[in-house]
Amino acid sequence: DKWGGDWNRRLEFIRQLLSKMREAVGDYPICCRVAGDEFMEGGYTLDDFCKYIAPVMEESGCDMFDVTCGVFEHFTSVIPEMYEPRGVWSYMPEAIKKVVSVPVAGLGRINDGRLAVKMIEDGIFDIVGIGRGSVADPEFARKTLAGRYDDIRQCIACNNCFEDDLSNRPSRCAVNFEYDRDSEWEEERMLSTKKKQDILVAGGGPAGMEFARVATLRGHKVTICEKKDKLGGYLPLAANYPRLNTRELLNIIRWLKKEINSLGIKVEFQTEVTEDLIQERKPDAVVLATGSAEVIPDIPGINGPNVVTLDAYLSGKKTVGKRVVIIGGNYGAEVAVSLGREGKKMPEPGYKKYHLPFEKRVLQATNPEKVKEVTILESGPIVGWPPYSFIMRYIVINEALAEAGVQCLTQVSVKEITDGFVSYVGSDGKEATVPYDTLIVAVGRVAKRDLYRQLAGKVVPVWEIGDCTGPEKIRKAIHTANFAARQI
Repeated sequence: DKWGGDWNRRLEFIRQLLSKMREAVGDYPICCRVAGDEFMEGGYTLDDFCKYIAPVMEESGCDMFDVTCGVFEHFTSVIPEMYEPRGVWSYMPEAIKKVVSVPVAGLGRINDGRLAVKMIEDGIFDIVGIGRGSVADPEFARKTLAGRYDDIRQCIACNNCFEDDLSNRPSRCAVNFEYDRDSEWEEERMLSTKKKQDILVAGGGPAGMEFARVATLRGHKVTICEKKDKLGGYLPLAANYPRLNTRELLNIIRWLKKEINSLGIKVEFQTEVTEDLIQERKPDAVVLATGSAEVIPDIPGINGPNVVTLDAYLSGKKTVGKRVVIIGGNYGAEVAVSLGREGKKMPEPGYKKYHLPFEKRVLQATNPEKVKEVTILESGPIVGWPPYSFIMRYIVINEALAEAGVQCLTQVSVKEITDGFVSYVGSDGKEATVPYDTLIVAVGRVAKRDLYRQLAGKVVPVWEIGDCTGPEKIRKAIHTANFAARQI
């Protein structure tokens, strides 16, 4: 019929739609949100859009193109995860800008003011769309215009906010507790406290740092005691997968460190909080942000010479062989993808020149002889669930596992680890073995609550925040820290 077939007829609806819009609004700008590429079989491509669609839309009255990509059937591309490079879809508005004369807006994982400015200066597009970046820091645009790039609390692209929207829940940001809480959190909770307290924080991870920041803004005197020689907690390890970009997690650590320094919060490194220390310091309150520890399952042979924990691998203390078996398909999913990609040359997309330095290694190909044979042994029915987001990262990580050639064996029970072999009982009830050069243990984490058990009821008021209340995503660390800091 007149609405379909060749491109001329397929575009008739757009012509009439824009014509009616112009009649309705008169001399008023019409901005069209468009997908540069639908990313699905039977859908149009970027070449189609530039050749057929964009010219007709401009002729029909479109005054600006706001370029995104994908459709609902492939919604993971619409809101790209942290695994994708920054500016991931910038090549689409760049291509469209070359075939139209009206302004073009671009978006897609642009969470750094420097990158936004550079893309405009380089003529990639005329306007930068900042969605999640403005959720993480509503002052993103103002700080960028002032050149205060390091003051921006950058989005980590975890997509918790988007998943809340999909699940019909109030949208929450992992790193910005205040987002979308206007109606439920009284403004006075953030005003200066009437009773200033001397507070001791045990642990310098994201929860401990966020608590210290907010409590200090309210007027309390806060001291952070960190057992190690640096701040960050577990996040520096979680951000250290060689072939999978999780380094966005460091954004919140960098920002919190800057805030800690700006506020003059005292940090004592290599200082462990104990009952004796508390008796000596006599604080008004103690906040425990002691984090979590790896779970080591009770399996014969678990302490073998070629068995390493996930933390040990991520810290760079252990190297792995060519055949890798991973016990644990949830916490072990990301390391499986990273190892599975070793030796595989990744595609070089057109946006490579806009990667920030720490992201460049995502595209580097290692030597072919380093290709890993990776097998996951998981006791449950699926892999890639916790600790990842329950929709977005679960879908993305499973796609990545398949692309990386990782073998996933689910509903299995590991019975014994010997030198070079793992024995397990499969879902069919039969016993089998799988060979390995290196075995990585990644079955999960457990809250570190020993100090709480020692202190509860014996000393000053004790609060728990973050992973020591139960291992979770970074959102829990930031949010529990805020709840405590705004009530203490």
